[in-house]
Amino acid sequence: MADGLPTPEYEKPLPLPGALLAAVLRAEDHHVRRVVEWLSVFDPRGTLLATRKGDAHGVSIAGLEWLLRDATMTHNHPLGTTFTVADVGAAMRHNLMELRVVAEVDGVRTLYRLQRPAAGWPALGTGALEDAFAEALPAGLERAMTLRDAGRWAADVLHFGMEHLAERFGLRYSREQEPPCSA
Repeated sequence: MADGLPTPEYEKPLPLPGALLAAVLRAEDHHVRRVVEWLSVFDPRGTLLATRKGDAHGVSIAGLEWLLRDATMTHNHPLGTTFTVADVGAAMRHNLMELRVVAEVDGVRTLYRLQRPAAGWPALGTGALEDAFAEALPAGLERAMTLRDAGRWAADVLHFGMEHLAERFGLRYSREQEPPCSA
């Protein structure tokens, strides 16, 4: 409640196993500064199953669906924002173990994580998920307006909205930011 507004309460993602984490971090190092979206999919042991290059607006998972159950999928968002409705819908629909977004804006590296809840993903259709996102954004907007960092404003609005979704649906979600390098 540092900004004077209540902070949603929700579970944070659990740590990934060592081999899987090492493989995912290597892919994220490749993807993070790209101006188009890149995606990589890993099995629970850390074996790379697929890598794809998209465009500035997204990357397609068409043809990869059969690989996604219990997988960890990571991709970059060149604008530094958290998950889209399409991202969350894909995680739920294909029963991903974890979905990750990595970005770097103004020298600040950000990692967003969304992990399957212990009870499984909530059964939400596309319309219900879109409605939930639309309902969460005003709370995100209200919290973001208390911040002074206008450069990260859009990313903060969406992140705070995701926090509300995490609380509402019992999702494991986090945003981790590394400070800018002083090189």
